[in-house]
Amino acid sequence: MFRCKMLDLKFNHFKNVKITFLNFFTFYILQITFYRLTGRVETNESMLR
Repeated sequence: MFRCKMLDLKFNHFKNVKITFLNFFTFYILQITFYRLTGRVETNESMLR
């Protein structure tokens, strides 16, 4: 019984970590795409100057 509980806790912890990791990953990708878009605009402006 104790062992089962430990496994359950571990599994729940892993699930939580996975969820947070996914959230962080999607946020990271959004940041990169946004940065790339804004960066491109900035480089275009600086190239025109």
